[in-house]
Amino acid sequence: MHAIEVTETSGPEVLRYVDAAGSVYRTRPLRLHFIRTRDEFTWRTDQLFDAIATGTVKVNVSSRFALKDAAQAHRYLEGRRGVGSVVLTP
Repeated sequence: MHAIEVTETSGPEVLRYVDAAGSVYRTRPLRLHFIRTRDEFTWRTDQLFDAIATGTVKVNVSSRFALKDAAQAHRYLEGRRGVGSVVLTP
């Protein structure tokens, strides 16, 4: 079994479950493992934003908070209440 840790929010709960499976190794990929130059980064982000704009990639926004409510947004994230992106709006 191979677990890929994508963000900090995968946290110890997920890792305990994975550890219980036995014969496991974990990978935590970083951008620098896949994108080496600024030009490549720009090219790939352009591809991503084009895919979002055309609907090929869907972005799941679980919640929106006013910027003045950033502390509340942090509590929301810390409580692991959302699935998807949390957006701060001006």
